[in-house]
Amino acid sequence: MVATNAKQENRQERRLKVFLRVKIQRGSELYTAHLIDVSKNGAQVHCDAAIKSGTFVILECADICRRARCIRADRNRIGLRFTSPLSAEELTHLIGGR
Repeated sequence: MVATNAKQENRQERRLKVFLRVKIQRGSELYTAHLIDVSKNGAQVHCDAAIKSGTFVILECADICRRARCIRADRNRIGLRFTSPLSAEELTHLIGGR
């Protein structure tokens, strides 16, 4: 439980739950994945590709593309930190206007 609290304290903003089909591009490789949660600075995706921490990828969802660095890879769940934050409009678009 302490680890969970420490992890939450390190996050600067709350992640919003979603379930959207996305594409992950790593170099010339393109993978289908699912966006699990998102914030203005990062996201968590479920992807069958073996993407290692430190790898840069491009996340494509709807009409939004964002370069991101893999900061955590645990089996099929990948934590991404965007190289530039999503705007409020982009975040609203991704979560469906909630």
